[in-house]
Amino acid sequence: MHTLEASKLSSQEIAKVRETLSHLEENRTATALLEMLNALERGGMVTVTEDGDAEISPQEASKLLGISRPYLYRLLDTGVIPEQPRVGTHRKIKMRDIRAFRTNRELASRQFAVDLAHTQQANDQLVREAAKVSDETAAKFGF
Repeated sequence: MHTLEASKLSSQEIAKVRETLSHLEENRTATALLEMLNALERGGMVTVTEDGDAEISPQEASKLLGISRPYLYRLLDTGVIPEQPRVGTHRKIKMRDIRAFRTNRELASRQFAVDLAHTQQANDQLVREAAKVSDETAAKFGF
């Protein structure tokens, strides 16, 4: 795993690479590199990871997921994220398990947002019914 930070690259360097990429035939690799450049220009970070069977340390995994190491250890201890057999006291996690956790977390976040919106709509409807006001009147007052 390797992380590039925007602060370590100059805008001139990024512009030169972008210019070089613009002369290449459009393909998935060039598109991926352009996406990385866009993220770096916005001040973000780009992390390049290895294949799914690659094993990384909890420190690397917590950085990749954007969570604390103690929280990651709780996820490992409860089996939410599987870990590989330990070598001595060292823990290792497969990249595919990190990706699966991230995907599941994103799906759960989206579903939570949808559920929350439906709950808010239901609450608004109850308020309108209790107040015995029309939808138009309620909209004027923001409920």
